[in-house]
Amino acid sequence: MSGTEVRFINGSCAALVVAGRRGRGGCKPQLVSLTYRSGLISFVFRGGDGQLISFRGRIGHQVGSQTTLKVGHVTTVAGRAGRALVMPASGSCVLTAFSAARSRLECAAQARGRRYAALFQASAEPHVQVVL
Repeated sequence: MSGTEVRFINGSCAALVVAGRRGRGGCKPQLVSLTYRSGLISFVFRGGDGQLISFRGRIGHQVGSQTTLKVGHVTTVAGRAGRALVMPASGSCVLTAFSAARSRLECAAQARGRRYAALFQASAEPHVQVVL
């Protein structure tokens, strides 16, 4: 891959948990997936209050159309002008291929003794953009 692959995915966000609490205002029906040259993958969710949460890691294993990402970091950004807080984390994201409509992504991780989680159901194939 020559650059970072960015995927914009529409669907429904069924749950968002930040630092052990359900996200205020739920979560937006969009997901951004980034695949970096290094092999790292990041899934970015946006809460109804504008907060961002990202689960970043590497593929742990694949079985059929299901992939498990081993989460190594969780990043949060509070509101529009908030600062990014990057935290070492332990957990996983399990997803079915985004090439198929109605794929599902479920992430859960622990960082600094707190729980972070998200559940997303895609409604259509993603729009892919490669950034150099």
